[in-house]
Amino acid sequence: MCLKEGVTEDGVNMVKTAIVRIEKLNEKGFGETKLNNRTIEVPGALPGEVVVIRMGRKRRGYITRFLEKSEKRVAPVCPHANLCGGCLWQDIKYDEQLKLKESIIQKIFSRIKGDFELGRIIPSPQIFGYRGKMEFIFARGASGLALGLRELGYFDRVVDIQACWLQPLEANKALLEFRTKLSILGYPPYNIYTHEGFLRYLVIRTSFYNGDVLVNIVTTSGAGGKRCKLDFDMLLEETSASTVVWSINDSVADVAMGSIKRIFGTGYIVEENLGYKFKICPYCFYQSNPNQAKTLFKLAKSLGGEGDLALDLYCGIGTIAIIVSDKFKKVIGIELEEHSVRIARENAQMNKVNNVEFIVGRVEDTLSDVTRSLSKIDTIFLDPPRSGVHKNAKRVIASLKPERIVYISCNPRTQVDDIDYFVHSGYRLILVQPLDMLPHTPHIETIALLEKS
Repeated sequence: MCLKEGVTEDGVNMVKTAIVRIEKLNEKGFGETKLNNRTIEVPGALPGEVVVIRMGRKRRGYITRFLEKSEKRVAPVCPHANLCGGCLWQDIKYDEQLKLKESIIQKIFSRIKGDFELGRIIPSPQIFGYRGKMEFIFARGASGLALGLRELGYFDRVVDIQACWLQPLEANKALLEFRTKLSILGYPPYNIYTHEGFLRYLVIRTSFYNGDVLVNIVTTSGAGGKRCKLDFDMLLEETSASTVVWSINDSVADVAMGSIKRIFGTGYIVEENLGYKFKICPYCFYQSNPNQAKTLFKLAKSLGGEGDLALDLYCGIGTIAIIVSDKFKKVIGIELEEHSVRIARENAQMNKVNNVEFIVGRVEDTLSDVTRSLSKIDTIFLDPPRSGVHKNAKRVIASLKPERIVYISCNPRTQVDDIDYFVHSGYRLILVQPLDMLPHTPHIETIALLEKS
């Protein structure tokens, strides 16, 4: 509607601001508007709202003030809701969140020709305290050490928090405990510009099976040119955590990972799903919403049918392969991460499942070799990263002609392109079922069933 330049608080840098009316919601779940004939994305905005935005990079604007607010808004529970990037939709009524997600899925899958069932979105059993893993960032705060989540629209600002409503009570106890202890110890936080400092991330994983908490402290190897040693004795004194891990990350990459230096306790937690138990280590993938994951994997098992052989591609720690193992004579899983494959094998042994085999490798590189001697594949389960299934893997999957493909995705925009490929390769889309895995965010999980025509 209008664009102007202003001056930031330091009186130096120019900031472009604009008053805009949000026209629609795009497939990412962001508000969308036109400004000077350019499409601008506005995270957290709803259609019809008039907002003042601060222009960011990549044609993205960030709300600084509401001039006309949607009636779908409610007062957020968390005081940081409109500042932190973790809960874009926390101030939207939950039933409206579900409607918005359904409208996004309908739009995305309208690109698939043919008749198929598009299910109503399955709500999350919990809308707060549902996350089994959270990653927090250390920074220098106004009054000492800050620990929290990135401020929306900034890569170099951290919202200092005492608790996060997305994680359970046990995790918030650990968050407060370790931020207090680390603040007392006086370690300097990592600086993303100078790449100096010690404390980088605090990662908390919580078991929804038994309440155990894993705390992973990710640091550099030193600060100010000197090597540092984490005071484990002080950190473990009267700790609420079941297991504590110290990891080292000297890379400039902004990832909450590192090489494990020291472990107190087991170094993992255990989660339960459909009667099976799974060991989850600091850097293993497991669904962010463990309770909703039970619904997801129950669906995958029912849609996958039964038979002699199934493949679990991008298998991670073997969750799907183990859960469906009683439906097939044999299940083969393929996963890139060697550590995850080792844990998958341990999980199979722990559950006394003997008809699964796990192979290390990129799906697109190893699938042809793995399946060369196989005559018939009944079902292929897919749970790829957000980027979707690699084009070489899609080609091999289509040539294998499995009876069914069960495709789980955390990114329906790449999933629909992959499904379209399979439809044009002799498959019929039967069902797309969305689930709300991450309440208060625009993210949507989907599971789809394709059958050979």
